[in-house]
Amino acid sequence: MPTNKELEAELNEARAEIARLSAAIEGRFSPREAMNGARERLDSYADELSAEARDVYDGARRQGRALRATAETQVRENPVASLGLAVLFGAVLASWLGRR
Repeated sequence: MPTNKELEAELNEARAEIARLSAAIEGRFSPREAMNGARERLDSYADELSAEARDVYDGARRQGRALRATAETQVRENPVASLGLAVLFGAVLASWLGRR
């Protein structure tokens, strides 16, 4: 069984080791470095989101242009049907607004 002096010596060694580890951790991970690391990660994430948003926007514009071109083609190829649909839509809209 260890004596009190031996236990105190081991305890002091453990305290010294804890102090060395704490100093090493503080040296590696200062609050400023942690903030800079977090800021870099946030900036990177914001850049990724911005690029993704740009891609979605560009895709929506392409689809809108394609739909517009298709609608123009249909109207040119079928002018009577287009006029009939416009009149029908106008009548339905007028009926709906007249009831309010």
